[in-house]
Amino acid sequence: RTADGRGAKSLIPSLNGPSTNTIGSVNKQQNARGNRAGYANAIINAEHGGKPDRDGYNAYNKAFTGRQFDNSRPHPDVVYSSRSGYSSAAHGAYQFMPDTWRENNNGTNAPMTRRNQDAAAMNLVKQTGVNPDKAPQGCNSYHRLSPKWASIPKCNGKSYHNQPVKTRSELNNWFNNGKRRELGDHYHDAPGADFAR
Repeated sequence: RTADGRGAKSLIPSLNGPSTNTIGSVNKQQNARGNRAGYANAIINAEHGGKPDRDGYNAYNKAFTGRQFDNSRPHPDVVYSSRSGYSSAAHGAYQFMPDTWRENNNGTNAPMTRRNQDAAAMNLVKQTGVNPDKAPQGCNSYHRLSPKWASIPKCNGKSYHNQPVKTRSELNNWFNNGKRRELGDHYHDAPGADFAR
């Protein structure tokens, strides 16, 4: 802390708090939004093969195998099968299974709007013990998320569900892309904490 009780100024101008901020110089709410956006982007891209980082791809209305559905309505609870032999009733940006969707919407089959999907996903992240507002990206966080999302690896790089997974490098890039979009061009990529605690 500096002599006036404020922290040092952030290298990211958009994160500096107002001059009246006596707690610290970093705008914690904005940084929390950026961190949530990072986790959201990493999970969505992992579940959709990196396609959401490309222009024009709306993951919020995609079911397993990429089929479209009306996300203004409740979870369709329809099973689709892929060419590789996997079958799933997962729908939406975060590929919610029907039971998981209801559990994260107070026991109801709520409409799968973008807002509802984002809120349910952050609930699910918290249930793993990862604080989406401030937990660093990297091995430890991804390991905790891996039981909930099959495409995210454990610290050993393997799937919790014996399915294909993305690399930590890919996840770190998607996390940084999401955080940069939220915080602006002044955000500097974080390398990711690739260690387990």
